[in-house]
Amino acid sequence: MSKTILTIDTKIQRQYSITIDKSEYELRDPRELTPFQRLKYPQIAKRLQELEAAESQSETEAAEADTLLAQVCAMIVDAPGPVLAKLTASQRLMIVGVYATLQRERVATKAAHPATTRSRKRR
Repeated sequence: MSKTILTIDTKIQRQYSITIDKSEYELRDPRELTPFQRLKYPQIAKRLQELEAAESQSETEAAEADTLLAQVCAMIVDAPGPVLAKLTASQRLMIVGVYATLQRERVATKAAHPATTRSRKRR
């Protein structure tokens, strides 16, 4: 009897989408992010929190926040660059906030309902 140590799903079905200017764009599943994006995302999120926590923002910091939000939106929204470029910083922040909430809920659901391990008999 072998013990499964890794399960890989190659077919990822996206569950959520957003509408921008009456067109629907899907949010990427976290499993679709590249290894680099998976490493970069928490770093960007941390920096955005630092910028948000500041009592005041300089023009440079505001521009940095907008750039970081644009990078995250490009990672998580399956939309053409020109569509994403039209978004304001506030709109990008809304998208990132929704995505983060969905991911927290996904993690909480997994923690509340851990996968059951099935034993398989070899024939």
